[in-house]
Amino acid sequence: MYLLSGRSLERKALDEYFDQQSKLSPTNVLCAILDETVLRAARRQIKETMGVAISNDGLARAIKGLCRPEIVEGADERLRAIAARNERKVRRAKGVVRRPAETAAVGAPSEPI
Repeated sequence: MYLLSGRSLERKALDEYFDQQSKLSPTNVLCAILDETVLRAARRQIKETMGVAISNDGLARAIKGLCRPEIVEGADERLRAIAARNERKVRRAKGVVRRPAETAAVGAPSEPI
């Protein structure tokens, strides 16, 4: 009820609530669970409690098997985008920046013949 009150509207609490809820979408939660640090902790817990060693990939597949396909697809897309962005950051930090001219095929003429 507070979210519908006048005081809430003045403080933009409703906007903050909707923002928080959108960040807790199933796709975002799955992305957080599939993070390497979370998978490592889960693997450690499984090994300690059940005595079974499992790989990160195996655990990720098992977790994805619990979710609806559309959520898994959305998480996979988001994780690929994050990986690509991280790769670009690493390249920039190392000073390796690819320019359009550098991405052309090696040995291919730069101008049409």
